[in-house]
Amino acid sequence: MDPFFITCTTCSSRLKVRDESMIGQILACPNCQAMVLVEPPTEDQLTIGRQHDIDSQAITSEAIHEELESEGTFAQPGSADATDADLDAADSSDSQSVSASFGTAPPAEWQPSSYQGYRQIGLIALVSLIAIVSSAAIFGLFIQSSLNKEQQAAGEIDPAAEDEPAGGEPADDDSATADSTAEVDEPLEASEPEDAAAAATPAESDGAASPAADVEPESQPMATTEAGDPADSDPAAAAVDNPAADPKAKPPADAANGADRIFAEVGQPAEQPEAGTMEELPPSMQMFSSIFGQGLDLQEPEPKPQADVLKAIRFEPPPELSTRYPAPQSPVDVQQRLRQPLGINLNATTLHASVETISEIVSVPISFDIESLDSAGIKLDAAVSGRYLNTTAGDALREILAKVGCTLQQTGPGQMAVRAAEPQIAKALEPAFLVADLQDPEQIIPLATQLAHLAQDPAELRFDAASGRVEVTGSPQAMWRTALALDALRISRNLPPKLPAAQTSRWLVDGTPTDLPRPDPGAIVLEGDLPRPIEHWLTQVAQPQKARVLIDWPSAWQYGLTPEYTVLPWTSHDSLASLEQELLEPFGLTIRDLGDGNWIVTTEYALAMSPRTVVFSPPIPAETQFLERLAAGAGHESPETFAGVIDPVSRRLITRVSQFLQSQIGAELSANP
Repeated sequence: MDPFFITCTTCSSRLKVRDESMIGQILACPNCQAMVLVEPPTEDQLTIGRQHDIDSQAITSEAIHEELESEGTFAQPGSADATDADLDAADSSDSQSVSASFGTAPPAEWQPSSYQGYRQIGLIALVSLIAIVSSAAIFGLFIQSSLNKEQQAAGEIDPAAEDEPAGGEPADDDSATADSTAEVDEPLEASEPEDAAAAATPAESDGAASPAADVEPESQPMATTEAGDPADSDPAAAAVDNPAADPKAKPPADAANGADRIFAEVGQPAEQPEAGTMEELPPSMQMFSSIFGQGLDLQEPEPKPQADVLKAIRFEPPPELSTRYPAPQSPVDVQQRLRQPLGINLNATTLHASVETISEIVSVPISFDIESLDSAGIKLDAAVSGRYLNTTAGDALREILAKVGCTLQQTGPGQMAVRAAEPQIAKALEPAFLVADLQDPEQIIPLATQLAHLAQDPAELRFDAASGRVEVTGSPQAMWRTALALDALRISRNLPPKLPAAQTSRWLVDGTPTDLPRPDPGAIVLEGDLPRPIEHWLTQVAQPQKARVLIDWPSAWQYGLTPEYTVLPWTSHDSLASLEQELLEPFGLTIRDLGDGNWIVTTEYALAMSPRTVVFSPPIPAETQFLERLAAGAGHESPETFAGVIDPVSRRLITRVSQFLQSQIGAELSANP
């Protein structure tokens, strides 16, 4: 026997078989120990070895083409003359299977996979088209059904309404019955009793017996007016019953259909054929009137009187609170921190410095209410001194503030504020309430009330003729607003104000208001190499300018700034704006100059919403309705609820609203003088 080679189907090793007894057995592969069936190669297989020649034509392109073109050599699937022996031979030979895959022709019903995708797309398109057509047909049937119902409802005319003519004149019973019979598709028996009763009524009114009265409706379906009818003896009635006798008489309303009456009312001829087909669409179909050309009004609509529309002034909204800054910090227990023991010696210091020192020691955010201090005429640089031992921080603060007429109040969770005491405010505002210099004090009470009154903080004003002063019932803030309103009226009438300018310059403006400026200290050089609170670095900049820094803690706390926060900024800056960008902008804060050596750190929103009393310079003509437009633009229903008045003496506008509104009012007056 000639040795031959087999191939392991697992590790693809070529194994040489020399022993004839191994043929037909399943043996283990010496390399991978996998089971291999030992079978000699068939004649169709290509045997390569040192003992066999290689036919070079077997692997040339010509041989491959011959194999592909020869159809009789391979078994065709599905052919009737294919035998089981040929199929077994094809299955037993791997090389024949590979060759057959090239030479086998596809079946007649075979289709490529892309064709199946095209069929699916076509099927979807066909179903979509059928759905669209069906929807359109259903919609058309619905519209047609609605139109038919409306036509039937329009044709059903009330018989009682036909007995009255269009102009209120009595109509002839014969013509009315005939027309109603021709137009209404109803049983005749349903209308006979009513017609008979209508014919018998005029006869019974004259006391004469009409022949139609004794006849039943079934024997005489229609009533007539003959000798017993009063129309024969009355010429006017005869003219009504017989339109041909009077050429000026109008035809009965029932002699024409509903469309003819419509055209008769507007003076058009009733013979137009298209007039009878015009019908009003139902309310549910009014939107399709442009499609069907029906439901159109034949008469010109009467113009409605246009009410005088007040053109409101359009205001831009204030800046919104941003959410891109740090979240608000949790409020601290200020009462517990103010109970901390404290020993401090304050010698030759100021009100602002002493409060800031204690606030930094106990880490309690304390703000200065500048408007309240200005209303009492209290300065932040007021001198205070004292030695406080074996006390608490809260008691030391209250004792210091009492010396200058101030109090310490809690304005919110974790927030404290220094405000002027009420007696101090009333004493400082007393000169403004003497209104002997103003003409007609009784007339200025409503003006001052409208400027000073707030819904959440009402103010009631009364003029005392004996003392010549205005008495205010309300909070200290209401008294302050009233004093500003009275001084605004004095400025409007070219009278000197009663309050000093140093006390009211920040809150009472004569002319066009302006925004608060940013301080300009020039180039900045900071000293320090350790992180410090923001107030520490700003105070280094303010001290050479003889100014002090005030932090609006309610606004700063809302954006995440606390007294414990420390930072180490760059030591040199070209301007305060550069330092502001590094220290304050991450918390949405800015710094502005309040005047009188006070720099305030707050937000743009707080500045925009802060109120001021402004006396605008240009007089307002009465015919412009400027105050009404102003109130409407600010969202008020009437000018009486708006904090603004026009002085009847000088015609100057006085308002007490937020700063962002004041700026826009000034721009509106400048644009429309």
